[in-house]
Amino acid sequence: MGKRMTVKEKNKELAKQGQQLKSYGLVLRVYPTKEQEALINRTFGCTRFIFNNYLSTRQEYYKGEAKTLSVGKYKKDVLVPMKSLEEHSFLKEVDKFALEVACENVEDAYIRFFKGQNRYPTFKSKRTAKKSYTTKMTNNNIAVCGSVHDRDENAAINIRNYGLQILGLEAVA
Repeated sequence: MGKRMTVKEKNKELAKQGQQLKSYGLVLRVYPTKEQEALINRTFGCTRFIFNNYLSTRQEYYKGEAKTLSVGKYKKDVLVPMKSLEEHSFLKEVDKFALEVACENVEDAYIRFFKGQNRYPTFKSKRTAKKSYTTKMTNNNIAVCGSVHDRDENAAINIRNYGLQILGLEAVA
C-alpha cells in the first residue's frame, strides 16, 4: 500500500496532466426510517469498535515487535479474519468502507501525533464519542434521489443540486 497523499500532493501530480482534484461537501439533515436509523447506529458502533481494536492491536504489536502495524497488514491479517468469526458477524452488516476509514483514521491520528499536530491517539468512548463515520464512493455504492452516478464529480453536482432543491433554491444543471 502506497503512502497516503495530501490533496496538495495529489494536485501537484495531477497538474502534469492538466487536472485538479476538487472536493465537494454538503451537510444535510436526514430523517431516516427506523431501519435506516438502526443501520446508522450499528455503523457508528462498528466503526468505533474497529477504531479501538486497531488502536489496541497496534499498541500491542509495537510492544511485542518494536515495529508499527500498518493499516494494510491490519486489514489483511486481523479485520478480514475477524469478520468471518461468529462473534463478530455484526461487522458484515455495515458498510465495509466505513470500517476501512476507521482504520485509516487511527493511522492518520498517529501521523498527526508524530508531526506534533495532535495528542497521542485515545480510545473512542460510546458515551462521549462524536457519532459520525465516513464512507467512500466505489462502484456506484452511493445514490442520491434513487439515481446512480457514473463519476464522483457528477455525484457531487447532484448532491449539491439536491441540497439546493431541499432549501427551495434553484439548482444549476
